Amino acid sequence: MNRYASLVLLAALGSVPAGAAEALKPFQATYNVVWHSMTAGTMQLDLALDAEHRYVYTSRANARGIFHMIFSEEIRQTSWFTLGDTGVQPTRYRGDDGTDDTKRDIALDFDWAAGRVTGVAEQKPVDLALVPNAQDVMSIQMAHIYDLQRSAKIGSYSIVDKDRVKEYTYISEGPARIKTAIGELDTVVWRVERGTSSRRITRTWHAPSLDYLPVRAERVKDGSREWLMEIRELKRQ
Repeated sequence: MNRYASLVLLAALGSVPAGAAEALKPFQATYNVVWHSMTAGTMQLDLALDAEHRYVYTSRANARGIFHMIFSEEIRQTSWFTLGDTGVQPTRYRGDDGTDDTKRDIALDFDWAAGRVTGVAEQKPVDLALVPNAQDVMSIQMAHIYDLQRSAKIGSYSIVDKDRVKEYTYISEGPARIKTAIGELDTVVWRVERGTSSRRITRTWHAPSLDYLPVRAERVKDGSREWLMEIRELKRQ
């Protein structure tokens, strides 16, 4: 399992358009994670605003049971982003596997004025051209949520993943009413694919009543579910 996989965000600091502060409200959501048929641990997602009015989106993954023997430390990912007319725009991304060893850590900085993303990914230098509306592996979650909230057209997103830019297609699978630990919810289901020949498909269930926050996510490979995340608790400010 990718250590940074998680179920799971402009033009300039302070350039938040009217209403954007309400569009992405801070929250803390906790999910149970199942790997194949075994309970693997928990994932906590936090969205907050820092002193400079940037959004800070953080995931904290903690293993349980036999998985704790492999991933004994908390795996953390953080994306800093702002909001603009085009949507979510990341400024920084950090990935830390929780150990003192840096060979799996990732640090990326997005310079939109220069049109480059630079940094280090697993001890390899990164220097890539930025394509319009590119996201990091965390900000993409908030970019999709924000686009759903404002009824923006959704087709594909470019994601900077370590030292590569990858294109993912988002396909609506329609509504679904599901039972969760926080109640029965109406959701909209989205399928994510990378290319038509991809062996892996990711699905997310977003609840409109919760500002389109994801309440369930899964990844399927060759028709078999690899992992499942289901919401356990939600705190909102």
